[in-house]
Amino acid sequence: MRREVRRKAVERRKAAKVRKDVQGVKDIQLVKDIQLVRDIQLVKDIQLVKDIQHLKDVRYVNNVRRLSATIAANEAAAAAAAAAAAQAAKPVKAAAPSASRSSAPRSSSVSTYQAPVQGNGRCGGSLPPCYVMQRESGGSLTAENPTSTASGKWQFLDSTWNGYGGYASASQAPESVQDARAAEVWAGGSGCSAWSAC
Repeated sequence: MRREVRRKAVERRKAAKVRKDVQGVKDIQLVKDIQLVRDIQLVKDIQLVKDIQHLKDVRYVNNVRRLSATIAANEAAAAAAAAAAAQAAKPVKAAAPSASRSSAPRSSSVSTYQAPVQGNGRCGGSLPPCYVMQRESGGSLTAENPTSTASGKWQFLDSTWNGYGGYASASQAPESVQDARAAEVWAGGSGCSAWSAC
């Protein structure tokens, strides 16, 4: 009987040791699981930092592209204005009116060269943007489109000009009158469609 009691005591001790070992393994596994969760969170945090940096890089690249496009557009507008000024400085030979014009041609049997009259270059604000003026006339108050009735600093068609300010066409009106009509048509940007350059 003593042997039996001893054997049971030894078995109880072994079972208690196994339970402790199992609990120790569970504790170790819990620590490993906690560490794994921390590692996963760290990886997620690192990925988040990388994503944020990527977004900053994309924004930077987009800003650089936008600024480059603006600079290129400004350079193109300046080159176009210089080309228009150089072209306007050359004398034009008289030519017979072409039958292929899209609108009524100017009523003149012989055209003579007139030096362009440059305005003060006022644009933007209540007026259309400067790039519209540069593309339309290069800032010349007397510019006339050879294929339509468009004329003046803002290249108004005679039908749009409609005798504004008592002048038959925009190219005959002073700059202040042309600007006043442009401001009316522009209407704070809602009239942008009136200009192809817009």
